[in-house]
Amino acid sequence: MVGFVIAILRTTHSRALRLLTAGYIQLFQGTPVLMQLFLFYYGLAVLYDLQVDAWPAVALAFTLYAGAFLGEIWRGSIQAIPRTQWEASACLSLSYIEQLRFVILPQAMRISIPPTVGFLVQLVKGTSIAAIIVSYFTAAPLMKTLMKLDPLSTERIRERRAFVLDFISAALFT
Repeated sequence: MVGFVIAILRTTHSRALRLLTAGYIQLFQGTPVLMQLFLFYYGLAVLYDLQVDAWPAVALAFTLYAGAFLGEIWRGSIQAIPRTQWEASACLSLSYIEQLRFVILPQAMRISIPPTVGFLVQLVKGTSIAAIIVSYFTAAPLMKTLMKLDPLSTERIRERRAFVLDFISAALFT
């Protein structure tokens, strides 16, 4: 669903929406999925004091990651439809949504099947990283208990917060 919304927003006439979705795509395609998994699990906990379980963090990270790639695949499929199809549907007095629904998307779906299946195979292979992350992070409650016993834990949390911010800035500016 995220990928479909991204694909539609990338093909709209609004320049602001196209730039916003292009930034989203650049962010998620330009960073490794392992880093995204770490940021969704550790980053939310350190930056916002929001403890997220491992499975929801993995699901959110993979959803946004896949949405960026699928959005670009499906945008390319929509733009691969000849301009004459758009013009013909406009001559039939179809609205933009009707043009997409009845004329463009059925043809674009046929074009997008091979690259979509190829990406989904890659995504399934990438879940092995998520399995490692989830199994490793299930030890987090034990770590929290140990940190409560340590009087220097607040200083260590500040150090981790600085590390996560440095990690994010390094990832964005390299």
